[in-house]
Amino acid sequence: KNLQYFETVADPLSFFRIHHSYIVNIQHLLRIVKRDGSYCEMAGGVLLPISKRKQDDFNVFLKIKN
Repeated sequence: KNLQYFETVADPLSFFRIHHSYIVNIQHLLRIVKRDGSYCEMAGGVLLPISKRKQDDFNVFLKIKN
């Protein structure tokens, strides 16, 4: 199965596609790092890039969650 499939079946309140290659569970998001672009720092210290096209939508999504 591809990510588009998982994007449609995942809980839209907890998961967001930040990049062509990544869907994140915001419950495991520690912080947003803005250094040479934007990255999600996830639990475990993993940094995942946020695509420029998805950045504005992701910011809106996070503000709705707060």
